[in-house]
Parts: sequence; structure tokens; C-alpha cells
Amino acid sequence: MRWWPVKWNGNFSNWFIDGEIMKRKHELVGAIEAGGTKWVCAVGTRDGEIVEECVVATGGPRDTMAAVFAFFSGWQRQHGAIAAMGVGTFGPVVVDRDSERYGTILNSPKKAWRGFNFIAALEGHFGPGFPVALDTDVNAAVLAERAALPQKPANLVYLTVGTGIGGGAMVDGRIVHGWMHPEIGHLLVPESAREPRPGFSSCEFHRSCIEGKASGTAMWQRWGRKAEELPDGHEGWQLEGEYLASLAVSLTAAFSPDCLVFGGGVMRREVLLPLIREHFSCLAGSYWDLPPLGDYLRGTALQDRAGLRGALALTAGLSRAH
Repeated sequence: MRWWPVKWNGNFSNWFIDGEIMKRKHELVGAIEAGGTKWVCAVGTRDGEIVEECVVATGGPRDTMAAVFAFFSGWQRQHGAIAAMGVGTFGPVVVDRDSERYGTILNSPKKAWRGFNFIAALEGHFGPGFPVALDTDVNAAVLAERAALPQKPANLVYLTVGTGIGGGAMVDGRIVHGWMHPEIGHLLVPESAREPRPGFSSCEFHRSCIEGKASGTAMWQRWGRKAEELPDGHEGWQLEGEYLASLAVSLTAAFSPDCLVFGGGVMRREVLLPLIREHFSCLAGSYWDLPPLGDYLRGTALQDRAGLRGALALTAGLSRAH
């Protein structure tokens, strides 16, 4: 993997050129995982095997897309065209493929991106009608996480806890959409009695949503230190576990999933998932007949690879570009 701020040096690794994947190069597709702090771009197979990738720091639309297009143009000059593109992006975003606004970023906290249209930008680079499948980054991650679980559950909720909080849901094997898409990070949660700053929220839209209470941004603003700087015994982890357990109870009531999967940078702290299970057990009471909490409330199987592999999977069923 390479980290490119917003410029690319034009070099690709060549270890895979004579491999089995390149014998199927007509099947290769592109993927973009567009996040709040970084974008990951890749070329790979529709079943999630990554051939080449790069990382671009999230800037404004012009600079970020210039770096993204440099990566894919460089690939195509050296190895040939890609067949299609899958995009998993931060939201809110229009995911209705029948809408004239399909692929448009809506009222995002990332104000520079409001009104940006992925489909128009990609077709402007690759050509009109270039096959693109777009969804939220967490909906893409649901596809990849499900594929990584041995049971292949039909009903699954994936949560990412990082700079922000997002979530995607799958019911009966299908990703949940609606008028827009689920915004699990903006579900309201009751304020904890442990809250040291009553009324605190890092969200500019809501006073007591889970993102405003328990995201990495919220932890930093509340405690004056980033999550990775807080020791395991810090009271912030108990508070974090309680808020995320409250969210898990609400999602259990709303979706009745086979399991909930937690990912994202904040979840890398090993003390947190056991705390979520502990608080969940107290908050849920004995109402639900659930699997053992070690199976029901799970850590990610793919770590930070879920969104990118899911973006590749989004291209399944898209016709090859001509």
C-alpha cells in the first residue's frame, strides 16, 4: 500500500504481472473507499482480491479526484482498461440508481463535498456510460464482512466506530435502503449518567446521537486526548462501552440481526468490545433470546479491509465497460 497526499509518482509494483490474476485482467475492476480522512483506491477482482492499491489523503474534491484519477490512469496505461468501478463513500449520499442525483453527496459535515456527484466525475474521466456501482462505505463493508463469516448470515449489522460512526444493515441477504440509506450514526441514544459534560455532543446536527456521543471525534473533544491516547483504565472507555451497548440494544430491537459486527479505528482498543458486551447484558435485560454475546457482538473479521473489498463486490452484475 502507498500513501499519496494528493500527488502520485506514477510507479506501480509488478510482482503480480505474470500471476493468475493478470491472466484474467479483462475481469479486473476498480474500487474506491472514500473516507473522511483518507481514500483508498484499488484495482482487483469482483470477489475481493486486491491487485494494486494506493491511499490518498482526503482533501477538497478537485485535488482528491486528481490523485484518484492519476492512480487509475497510470494503471490503465501500463496494464489495460478496468471493466467497472465500485464506490463506497461517506454520506449522506443518494444511492437510488434511478435518481437523477444518484451519487450526489448531500448535507455532509465535509462541507466542501456537498453537491459533489461521483457518477458525473467518474463518467467525465472514464467516459459516458462507464459502469459504476455506488453505496455508502458501511453498506459496502456489510457485503465484505458477510462474505468473511463462515455462517454467511442473512441478517447482519455492521458498525464502524472511528472519526465518525456509521452503520449498514443487511436483511434477508439484501442491503437495506429506503428513501436514502440508514444513518445509524445519527440514531439518538439516552445520555449516560456517567457523562462528565451533560448535553455534550460533537455532532453539529443532533444533541444526543451516537456519533455525537461516542465517535473518535467525540472522545477527543470530551477528554482532550485522542482515543488511542487514553489508557485502558480511563473512565472514557466505560462511557464508550455504555453508549455503544445502548446503540446495539436499539439495533437488536429494530433489525433482529443474526449478529452485530464492530469495526473502525476506535474498536482496535481490545478493552472496548468486552465492555460493550458487559453493558449490553445489563441494558438488554433478559428480554431477547440471543446467541452467546461473544458470537452476537463480534469484532470485524477484515479490520480496515472491509470497505475496500466491499467496494469491489459492489461491481458484481455490472456490465463490462466498452
